[in-house]
Amino acid sequence: MVETVKINDPPPIGKGIIPFQPWEHLRELHIAIEAHRLLQVLKARQVGITWFLSGYATHYAMFNEGANVLLLSKGEDEAKEMLARCALIYRELPEWLKQSLGPGGASVMTFPAMDSKIRALPATETAGRTETASLVICDEWDFHPYAELNYAAVKPTIDAGGKFIGVSTVDKQKINTFFKQMWRRGSESGFHQMFFNWGVRPGRDQAWYNDTKRGYPNIALWEQEYPTTAEEALAPSQGLCYFDVEALKQLLEVAREEVAGIYRQPVIARRYAAWIDPAGQGKDNHSLQIMDCQMGEMVVDFTNNLPRDLFAEGAHCILGLFKFPLLGIESNGVGEAMIDIIKALGYPMDKLCKHGANNEKLGVPTSRDFRWRILIDLAEGIRQGSTIVHSKQAVKECFSFLQTDKGHPEAAGGAKDDRVMAMAGAAWVAKQVVVNKKAETHAYARL
Repeated sequence: MVETVKINDPPPIGKGIIPFQPWEHLRELHIAIEAHRLLQVLKARQVGITWFLSGYATHYAMFNEGANVLLLSKGEDEAKEMLARCALIYRELPEWLKQSLGPGGASVMTFPAMDSKIRALPATETAGRTETASLVICDEWDFHPYAELNYAAVKPTIDAGGKFIGVSTVDKQKINTFFKQMWRRGSESGFHQMFFNWGVRPGRDQAWYNDTKRGYPNIALWEQEYPTTAEEALAPSQGLCYFDVEALKQLLEVAREEVAGIYRQPVIARRYAAWIDPAGQGKDNHSLQIMDCQMGEMVVDFTNNLPRDLFAEGAHCILGLFKFPLLGIESNGVGEAMIDIIKALGYPMDKLCKHGANNEKLGVPTSRDFRWRILIDLAEGIRQGSTIVHSKQAVKECFSFLQTDKGHPEAAGGAKDDRVMAMAGAAWVAKQVVVNKKAETHAYARL
C-alpha cells in the first residue's frame, strides 16, 4: 500500500499532493511498531512521522477486522486535523484499493465491511475511558494536559493485545510531564523508546541547520523544535533546572560511559574523597562517587541496583584501587546497613567519616539543611567549572534535577537523584580532606 500513498505538502514551500516518501527513519519506525506494543517516540519537527502514523492508522483500520483506532491529540482542532490526514490518504488511494466508507464526520471514519473505525479525540480528562482500542496513537503527547489519565484509561485494552504509540516534540515550558517521566524511566517504563533528530529528513545538512537556527532568537525554543540529541531536547530551560544548563551542556559534549564506572585511573600522589548514596525503597540505585580532591574531577561513577552486599563488595574493590580514600556514607536506616557491610569487608576505620560529640558514630547524618548545603556547593562547582563530571549518566541526571516551587531542589518525577546526591557528598568529603604534610595522613572536620 505504501507505494500508492499520497500526502499533502502545502505550498508555497511544498508542492501540494505528492507521493509519500518512505524515508529510512520511517522504515525503522515501522519495524519498531510491528515489534513492540508500547512505543514512545521523541522527535524533531517536520520529519514525516505524523503523516506516516496517519497512513499506518488508515491501513490498520482498512485491513484489520473489528479494529478500533484512537487518535488522541492535545485539542479538538488538532484531533480533527489528524483525522483529516487519514481521510486525505484514503481519498488519494487508487479505486481498486479502497473500501466503502460508512457514516462518519470530522471525528470518525468507519469501514463497514471490516466493522472497523478510526476515532479522533481531544485529550480531555475522560478521553478513551469507555473505548476498547486496538491501536492508540497520541500525537504531540508531551503537550497533552491529561496524558497520565488517558494512558491509564486505555492501558487495560492495550494489555489485552493492542498497541500504544506516543509521539511528540518536547514541551520546554514543562519539565515534569508524564511523557518526560516515562522517557526518564527508560526500559523500566515498559516502552520501547526512539529518538529522531532534525537530520533524519533527507536534504537537511549542517548548512540548513545553521541557516534555520539564525531565525530563532530563543535557543530553548530552537532546541524544542530541532534538537540534535534526546538530551538536548529534554534539557530544561535555565529557569527550571537547578544546575547551570550551559555548563551541563559543555560537560555532556565530552562525557562518556565506562562499563566499570572508572573514568580516571588512580594517581599515587593524588588525594581522593568518596561517598556512597545507598538505595532506599523502590527502584533506587546505590551510587559510589569518587572525587579527585586536587583536580575536582569525579573519577568514579559506580551506580547500579545490585543487592546491597554485592554492591558493597564491588564498591570496596574500587575504593581499594584508590587506596581507600576518606568515605562518607549517609547514616540513615539503609545507610547504616551499608556501613555495617563496608566495615565487615575490612574498610579502614580511620577512613570512614564519623559524627557525634567524640566522633564515635560511623556515617554522616544528612538533614534537609545538610543536603541543601552540599547541593549548593556542587551546583556552584559545576557552574564555575571547578567540578568536572565525566560520567554521561551523571550529567544527564543533573539535567533532571529541578528547583521546585517548594523552594528546595529535587529530582523531577520519574528521574533519579542517586548520582547527584553521591557527587554532592563526595565534593563535601573532599573539603574535609586535609593533607598533613609531615605525617601524610587524612583528617576531617567534625560534623
